[in-house]
Amino acid sequence: MCNNNKDVLQEFLQRMEDVLSSSTIHKETSKIEKEVQLLESKKNKLVNMRLEDIIDKETYEEKYTDILQKIDVKIQDIQDREKLTSNLEEEKDIKNVY
Repeated sequence: MCNNNKDVLQEFLQRMEDVLSSSTIHKETSKIEKEVQLLESKKNKLVNMRLEDIIDKETYEEKYTDILQKIDVKIQDIQDREKLTSNLEEEKDIKNVY
């Protein structure tokens, strides 16, 4: 299928490269990593608040669970971006073949 549409394939690969450029992915990954650090800091503060009896156990557990879920989502985002980086490199290899 691609043999007859070399121009279409090249255009597609160029567009994918533009959208998924390594620098863009790395910037977004760095941003997400900073967000994870912020969430970790909030988690630590929350633990301290509970240890000092500033908040009750139920509130603590609710907020702690919420923070953990947010961290998990961010970590999944980082993993997805790493996959995109890998795919970008594969596409560059394909482009070099054609």
